[in-house]
Amino acid sequence: MTKPLCTKAVAEFLGVSPVTVRTWVAEGSIPHYRIGKLLRYDEKDIAAWLNTKRFIPARMTAAVKF
Repeated sequence: MTKPLCTKAVAEFLGVSPVTVRTWVAEGSIPHYRIGKLLRYDEKDIAAWLNTKRFIPARMTAAVKF
């Protein structure tokens, strides 16, 4: 496991404010864990979560051949 990230580091990585990250925590929509009162995030979990949020428009998928 990599070093846990704090809320500020996750916010900077995602390009949002720390308040937004804490809102996502309250909603249960972003993977996190607590150490006492501290919120921490695993870098791999955040990357996987971000990948699930990816949107590729239909017209682009028709042009892309795998």
